[in-house]
Amino acid sequence: MKRVRGGFDLGNNAFKMVLEGTRMKIPNVVREVPLTTERKRISSNEKMENTFDVLLRCPHVPELDGKRFFVGNLAIGNGEQEIDPQTKKARNPLVLVPFLTGLATQAESEYEEMQVSGFAGLPMDEYLIGALKEEYRQRINGRFQVEFISTAGREGWRVQLYLNIEIKPEGMAVTLRQIQKNMGRWKRQAMGAIDIGAFSTDISVLDRDLEPIPELCQGLQIGTASALESIRETVNKEYRVNFTRHMIDEIVTTENGKMQLGVREIDIQDIIQEHFRPYSGQIAQAITEILGHPKGATIARFFIFGGGSIAYKPYLMELQERTYSEFVWLDQDPEEAIFENAIAFYLLACL
Repeated sequence: MKRVRGGFDLGNNAFKMVLEGTRMKIPNVVREVPLTTERKRISSNEKMENTFDVLLRCPHVPELDGKRFFVGNLAIGNGEQEIDPQTKKARNPLVLVPFLTGLATQAESEYEEMQVSGFAGLPMDEYLIGALKEEYRQRINGRFQVEFISTAGREGWRVQLYLNIEIKPEGMAVTLRQIQKNMGRWKRQAMGAIDIGAFSTDISVLDRDLEPIPELCQGLQIGTASALESIRETVNKEYRVNFTRHMIDEIVTTENGKMQLGVREIDIQDIIQEHFRPYSGQIAQAITEILGHPKGATIARFFIFGGGSIAYKPYLMELQERTYSEFVWLDQDPEEAIFENAIAFYLLACL
């Protein structure tokens, strides 16, 4: 049996993993399809990552057991099941689908068995609720079978997965990693992390002795998804095009606010700012309250990362000018920023 260890970030926007040093990202886009579905094929040179088509078997997760899914790029704009931004990750079994698919792609033979250990995270507001954490832990662990149906290069493969994953709060491991990397410069200073995801923003704080300060750690049910949903509605109303949330996310994060409609390139930065600013205000208010706490006044810097860190940067920079703390964006490239949790969890698994 093959044994591997990794760090996993089951994001509501994308699944990210670092497995034995190898990175992988799959958009968290899922569409359940009938077992008899015939997938349309045009090219004989399809890429595996564009054709994830899996059948799952996992009796302990009845919402997924015996069901077939198009996953990632194959599901985008193709009838995907869009999750309400208020949905708790611990109560959303669909976040497991890209996770299991990504793990199964690491098999080297069509009937391989893999034992997987490592760490995955939960948003802070869910991690602090013991019942939610336990519900998530039980769902993510155990025995799974992933059968690739029409996935290019994997047709008919059946991979057995035996998962033993520990759950940690998202953001905390990233803070520890940054402190350890810069111990010479940042010795004995309180530090915080702001992890901005699709559905939530997680704020964690460590004191000068690298111990969590529970009263300052919190999770907000605010991410990028709510803003993206509002932008999508406005774009649909003004331009009569119904982009999906993931398509709007691409426009915001990688196309610099430029929307391509036929031969026209339309700048929607004004729309983006209109909808991101109110949510950034709520995040800024939470940070201000933390800094106003007696223990929060000593926080030297916040590390900011996650899929929404770049989108919210212009607005949080305004807050930076009004505080004594330093804001450190870990990556300017959104493709790198989203891997911070997975990298930190992987390094933790290697200890």
